[in-house]
Amino acid sequence: MPHAVFNELHRNEIISYENPIQKVRPIKIKERELSYLDKEQIVEMLDTLNSVCVNPHVTLITKICLSTGCRWGEAQNLHTRNIKNGRISFTDTKSGKNRTVPISYDLENEIKRHGSGQLFTNSEETFRRTLRMCSFEVPKGQATHILRHTFASWFMINGGNILTL
Repeated sequence: MPHAVFNELHRNEIISYENPIQKVRPIKIKERELSYLDKEQIVEMLDTLNSVCVNPHVTLITKICLSTGCRWGEAQNLHTRNIKNGRISFTDTKSGKNRTVPISYDLENEIKRHGSGQLFTNSEETFRRTLRMCSFEVPKGQATHILRHTFASWFMINGGNILTL
């Protein structure tokens, strides 16, 4: 990408010198292994969270991530004003774009029973510790992100549209 910027600046005569990085080879970055949880792993994870986790927020944040594909931080920062009519609206997202995702009325009611106002406190480390108690392994660096991959994978497995995803 930087090559293209310099080349375009030179082509448009904005700079008069040749591309100073034209001989620099692009850096190859090894892609991380992507993984998702199967149904049995999801059940085990939720059972483990329910049985050993004392933080009252972790299981519900996990369910929100699995149900919407949101990032952990997006779920953790939810306020009750973001949940209504069977939908969760995410604002201040990593991409900067707001989005609204449908949820089940059961999940909506569980969220409403959980509290009001700012719903959660920082619970990511508690989730990570509890996840390590499960019998399955998660690829390095994907503890919370595997929930997002799981949503996306099951969305597609169940006939979802990649453009909608």
